[in-house]
Amino acid sequence: MHKKILAICAALVAFAAMSAAPALASSNLTLQKNGATVATGTFIQATNEGNIVFETGVGPVTCTGSTLTGQVTTNSGTEIAGDVEKATYTGSAPEGKCTSTWLGDIKPDPEALPWCIKAGGKLATDTFEIRGGKCSEATKSLQFTLTGASNCTYTRANVTGSYNTGGTQAILTIGASQTFTKTAASPFICPTTGTLAGKYKLETDEATPTALTISSTL
Repeated sequence: MHKKILAICAALVAFAAMSAAPALASSNLTLQKNGATVATGTFIQATNEGNIVFETGVGPVTCTGSTLTGQVTTNSGTEIAGDVEKATYTGSAPEGKCTSTWLGDIKPDPEALPWCIKAGGKLATDTFEIRGGKCSEATKSLQFTLTGASNCTYTRANVTGSYNTGGTQAILTIGASQTFTKTAASPFICPTTGTLAGKYKLETDEATPTALTISSTL
């Protein structure tokens, strides 16, 4: 009987170990171009898919074009990261400005660049983050100024969202309710808060961009 009990216990331990194995496996998270791993130092860009909208209580600011450009700094298999060195926002108004119903034609001015964009590591599965400062630096806040009839500056610690994996082009979707808070206004009053929403497709920063994909396997 004693031997039977030991055998049953051993079987239970073995079964538990087999069941736990997948949960202990590391996720293989890799940024790819045509199935090959993208090297660090490669210049890539995130280009808007649809409008980028900053919604306030008195109406939206709408930009029809936006590009984030930078270099890949990490593509380790468990983490993808890059430094955004340039961010542009354009619209359908004269001089390529974005439009709004409360501030007239607007020129968004991103501040405190570079920004860090990151996925994997300690972040939740299929979640990305954009925050101020290089990825190798201490975290800084995101900040931008809407320049129009009044200059309205807004700040937030970071922006998070989701991305798709597999063989299709990687799309970054900024999550709902990403609220920025007004930190400065001149010379007129500006809305106290605003929420940012939009999507970006990842591609190479070339004359003819190539779609980038994100591979994620266990």
